[in-house]
Amino acid sequence: MSAKPEIAADDDLGETIRLLVNEIDAALDTNHWAFTPTQSGLPRAYAGTALRYCSILLQDMYDASSRDRETASRILARTHLETWLIGMYLALGGSEALDAIAADYRCTMEKWSNQLSEYNAKVGNANRKTQRQNAKIRANNQKMTDWNELHPDQPARPLLFELSIPSRTVIQFDLSSAYLGAQTDVPAKEMSLINIAVRVDQLLDKAGDDLAAEAIYVVAFRALSTFATHVTLPLLDSYLSRDAWFIKVTRQSNTPTSAQSFTRNALQLTAILARRVLSMNNTEAPISAAIEFSAHNPNSGTETNGYEEIRDVGS
Repeated sequence: MSAKPEIAADDDLGETIRLLVNEIDAALDTNHWAFTPTQSGLPRAYAGTALRYCSILLQDMYDASSRDRETASRILARTHLETWLIGMYLALGGSEALDAIAADYRCTMEKWSNQLSEYNAKVGNANRKTQRQNAKIRANNQKMTDWNELHPDQPARPLLFELSIPSRTVIQFDLSSAYLGAQTDVPAKEMSLINIAVRVDQLLDKAGDDLAAEAIYVVAFRALSTFATHVTLPLLDSYLSRDAWFIKVTRQSNTPTSAQSFTRNALQLTAILARRVLSMNNTEAPISAAIEFSAHNPNSGTETNGYEEIRDVGS
């Protein structure tokens, strides 16, 4: 493996991201990363797709951060963490991980399909109930009409209005044959993201790595879920200003900005994933290794805003 690239303080975060993404793209775009759909080839291919998606999200996070789009940065950061955890599981767990992720996907699709079926049954039952009631109303109205015709000297008996058919319609959307790629024979089994994080830690421990995926999930992912993605009371409250007399809706969240911090963390995690994914196919990743080394050894070089950045890869 080539020597660790020089770390320098005069490059910005955007340049470091560009170098990392270029390294990932250069590796994944080669024929070296073309696989036959075998038990060993598929996990590597899917791990590569997770890495590619992480690099795309990282670029989008940097773009959002550069434009002061705090909300977008937080939502992207959560998606990045989820992708990273799944990518790490694929890189470390191989076919076991791919089967588990496919089983969870099938479970999700079956639940979705069942929910659609339940909704359609509810709509169909409501429509049929209304149609039955309208049939009774029409029969009653016919009797009233006949009676009125036979008794013109009597006050006319009023007719009833028919009920409106509910506007909800049955959803024509079949999920019974949901796409699962080559994993069509995997039975449905739920696997939550926290369980993936726990399993990643087990695989890391087995490899002698002290990276804590569960801690990343419990602290970072759950925080981003609660305060960025899901509409919770604290999230809504961050768009309110208060004084002694009034509460007013603000244009921007009053939560301190942390978009650049999210992006730096995502850069480090993407590099960590890249080194592991690319090593599955014996592909060198010097930039990824240098960024990961900097993350684990913050005092190893010149520090800039909490993170050492890459300048030269070397020839």
